[in-house]
Parts: sequence; C-alpha cells; structure tokens
Amino acid sequence: MLHAGEDHDLTPAWEKPLLRLFLALRLYHLPANDAFIRQLAYSVGFHERTDEAVVEDFLQSNPLPRRRSAWTTVTEAFWGYDGRPDIERVDVPTLVIHGPADGIVPVDMARETVRRLPDSVFCQ
Repeated sequence: MLHAGEDHDLTPAWEKPLLRLFLALRLYHLPANDAFIRQLAYSVGFHERTDEAVVEDFLQSNPLPRRRSAWTTVTEAFWGYDGRPDIERVDVPTLVIHGPADGIVPVDMARETVRRLPDSVFCQ
C-alpha cells in the first residue's frame, strides 16, 4: 500500500486549475521544451540533494504524454486516489517510512498514517 500527498489533500491549490488550462488549450500538442522540463525537475520536482543520475533517469523514463487521453487518465487517477479508507483493512505489521527530504508530504502525515495502523512502526 502506498500513501501519498493526495491522501491528505496536499495537492497545491494552483495545480488543478493549471492542468485544466493546459488541457483546454491543448498545450500537450506543443513540442516538449526539454530545457524547461529539465529546469522544473531540478528546481521543484526533486529535492536539491537528489542525485543527478536519478533525475535524469526519471526524465528519460517519463516523457510527457502527447495525447489528451493520457493527460486526463493520469491526472484523474492521481487526483481521485485516496487510500485512507483502505488503511482500515491492513491487518499485518507495517513499517511506515518517510524521507526527511520530502518537500511535498509533511512528516506529520506519515505519523498520522502510523497512528491509524494497529501494528506499525515509524522510520524517518
């Protein structure tokens, strides 16, 4: 089971309207500006101490979709996911790990997940 920022409604307020505008203007048809995408990845997408090889591997492995259906599928799946109801079904010992460099999901959210699991251990 994986919990992420959307489980705790941590999506930035600007993200959904921006992506809706992106879709409405059909900007996914524009040629990808690799320099711009790379700058975004290094400035806000990854922690400043993330190894360059990790960022570059991510960029190579995750090209921007060129079809509206792909953008719609990904954004709806991400925004629509909420694993909180399923956490009640976990009935095995669980290790909850939270990286101290996570700039998106606060450590308190991981601790809240631990509080909701009956037999869990927290590791930061």
